Amino acid sequence: MSKPEIQAVLADHRAAKQDKRGLFSQNIVTTKLAPFDDQRRERKGPISFKPFSDKGRVNFPKFFRRQAELHVRIANGDGIPADLRAFIKTKKDDLALGTTDFLNLKGPTTGTKAKAKFENVAAFLGGNKYPTGPELVFFENDSRLVKAGTTTSINSWSP
Repeated sequence: MSKPEIQAVLADHRAAKQDKRGLFSQNIVTTKLAPFDDQRRERKGPISFKPFSDKGRVNFPKFFRRQAELHVRIANGDGIPADLRAFIKTKKDDLALGTTDFLNLKGPTTGTKAKAKFENVAAFLGGNKYPTGPELVFFENDSRLVKAGTTTSINSWSP
């Protein structure tokens, strides 16, 4: 995301929190992660589905995905730390930067030059306290489009 896009999301987040809308309409957003439940299945609900009919805490998706990966890798016997924070610490490309620090960056905010300014996500975690969203900007490795079934990059195309 660009800086203006992040600023717009932050403004929406602040307004929702202040007005107690959406996830903030109930006391379900917390910095304490809910335990990962490998039996939980997400299915499209019926038309009669009522928002917030589920009970319990909400895990920020960035950490839910890491919980899911940890669960699968432990089940596969990968010999990795069982603690989520310790597991994240082993992932060298799992990087983030505080939002304020990101918005104050000079120069490019993508690519290897910017990547050097980001830290391992574990540096932002304490005990069982996990950010709920806007506190961090996560670094995603650059992606590239490749020809199906190959590693050949697609650099241009014509209609």
